[in-house]
Parts: sequence; structure tokens; C-alpha cells
Amino acid sequence: MQKLPVVSEEVAETIEGELLLEFGKEYALRKLEELEKENPQIASFIRRFSVKVGDIGIIQETEAARITIIYCGLLVYKMLESQAEVDQLKKNLRTF
Repeated sequence: MQKLPVVSEEVAETIEGELLLEFGKEYALRKLEELEKENPQIASFIRRFSVKVGDIGIIQETEAARITIIYCGLLVYKMLESQAEVDQLKKNLRTF
């Protein structure tokens, strides 16, 4: 069974900084469209969840709340993706 990478503090801070630097509706939706090509099931889940939390009363659904949920999903995905890339680079360097 493949385990998810453990995200380092450096990777988390880098990805968080990238997303906060560009924070905005257009950026979030553009990144979500990119994710739809790369991993459509994750993107679909983020989209559905951003709507459903309002439907079931967890939060009051507003556009800002939906975008925040999209950002949270993107943030976690990008941290895992980036850490996996760092881990692979380290592994490649050890075998080099």
C-alpha cells in the first residue's frame, strides 16, 4: 500500500506562501481547472464539497466560503504533490 508523504515544514510554508500570494477567486478557479486535468476525481470532490457544506448547514454558503474551501483542498493537494516531488528528488540523488 502506497503511503502519502509526510509534508515537511519547508514544503508547507512554500505552498502556503504561493497560494496566499495569489489569493483570489480567479487564481483558485484556474488552479482547480489545472487539477481537473491532472487528477479529476480530487478536483471534482473539492468542487462538490465546496457546495455541499452550505447545503448541509456546516457553514453559511457564500462565494467567499466556497473559494476558501477550494483553496484548502488545493493547499493540501499541492503540499502532498510537492513533498512527493522533493522525496523523489532526494531518492534520485542518493542513488546517483
